[in-house]
Amino acid sequence: MSQAQEPEASCQCGRSFPVRLEQVGGIVNCPSCGQAVEVPGLRDGMWTGLKVLAAIVWAASIAAVYVHHGMIPALGTAVIVALMIGLVSLAS
Repeated sequence: MSQAQEPEASCQCGRSFPVRLEQVGGIVNCPSCGQAVEVPGLRDGMWTGLKVLAAIVWAASIAAVYVHHGMIPALGTAVIVALMIGLVSLAS
């Protein structure tokens, strides 16, 4: 059985170095040259898609509360509101 590959970052100076799991998706300084380096991972396409999906589900649940309390007259309107909020979060 193989061990999971440790995350690593690559700097423009040519050095690759390991990073801690909590640093994935963040920015760290290169130990060789001190330049800021973005650690790949959480900003990858799959994670972006999951973030958008989570935002849409969250918006739909908020819209459902509004419908339940009669603040939005129709479920169709709630769905439109949820999709608009999801698209706004996608753009940001």
